[in-house]
Amino acid sequence: MFNRPFLRFPHYFQKHMSRQLEELYASVAILDFALAAVALFEPVYLYQLGYSLSHILMFYLVAYLTYFFLLPLGGKVVAWFGPERSMAASTVFLVAYYIGLLLTKNIGLLFWFTPICLAMQKTLYWPAYHTDFIISSDQGERGKEFSGLWSLSTLMNILGPLAGGAIIATAGFTPLFIAVIAIIAVSNIPLFVAPTSQRRENYSYRTSFIMPFTKQHIRSTLAYLGFGEEFVMQFIWPVFLVVVVKSYLKFGGLIALATLLTALATLYIGQVVDHHHQRRALDWGTVLTAVVWLTRPFLHLVAPVFFSDTIGRIAKNTTFVPMTAITYERALTENNVIPRAVFYEQGFALAKSLAPVAILILGLSLPIFTAAFLYAGLISLLYMLL
Repeated sequence: MFNRPFLRFPHYFQKHMSRQLEELYASVAILDFALAAVALFEPVYLYQLGYSLSHILMFYLVAYLTYFFLLPLGGKVVAWFGPERSMAASTVFLVAYYIGLLLTKNIGLLFWFTPICLAMQKTLYWPAYHTDFIISSDQGERGKEFSGLWSLSTLMNILGPLAGGAIIATAGFTPLFIAVIAIIAVSNIPLFVAPTSQRRENYSYRTSFIMPFTKQHIRSTLAYLGFGEEFVMQFIWPVFLVVVVKSYLKFGGLIALATLLTALATLYIGQVVDHHHQRRALDWGTVLTAVVWLTRPFLHLVAPVFFSDTIGRIAKNTTFVPMTAITYERALTENNVIPRAVFYEQGFALAKSLAPVAILILGLSLPIFTAAFLYAGLISLLYMLL
């Protein structure tokens, strides 16, 4: 699906990528462009509809708490029907989610039901995504392949915000949501170009809730709680940016430029990970991530905010790439691919369920943005426990 010479760019991309991994790259690129065009603007959209930051936090609390309990169901679907079918099925719920967001402005009750569609999409998509990557990637090049995939996603996050900001500025949110729904449907095509996996595997729903709290895995569970800072990055930081920048088009442009710099840095991070420096990259990225968040309450001008966003994205990827590479390696070493993929996502879900509760509690005595940034900085230090 992709131009092979592009994928074989010297040093930074794997030279002999499997057909299955190429199809995953293609599907992820298309879907990520669609999501990048709208994801940054989702909390802003709800904010513009009149919902407070506290309500927005509750919206995503419902989504991620539901996701946490549904996740083992996603593992079962992947085990029975294969990752490609699970990823394709997830887009049905993603389309329902965006239709729900569109209708929320007229049917307020949907505000509390739409997050369940998001939870279902994540349940079917992310265990399948991780499983597909683990079984189709190369052991000696996994850091490079994942950083390449992540950089490709990052590049889509350059074009997406530009497109989304331009559409909102000229036509509004409704045309953007309609365009995104159409692109989501197209993202399914690459998943079925290569033969799909059909072998059924055994998978235990009960074991999924025991695994994160066993002695063997408790450190990983605590480390994954650091993803609470990603909750702030996804749902609080964009609202703060719009308050500071005051222009959707300018907002999209600044994010695009920051993301471009991040994409270039992420390719190098993959090189570091494959040369057995995962722990060093993870530790440095964690410290930098914490420092960036703890300085953000003092930012009020566009230039410092842009600089902070750029450094923060680079720091985030410096932690995320080695964390994911380490997780994938452990999954293969333990011969435990689907349960490990579910466990990883349970960490995300639990972290993003606790984050809004903690921020709301801190918000009782601090301004809400300050509370969010302080929480993100402190909780991110848990990454080093992995």
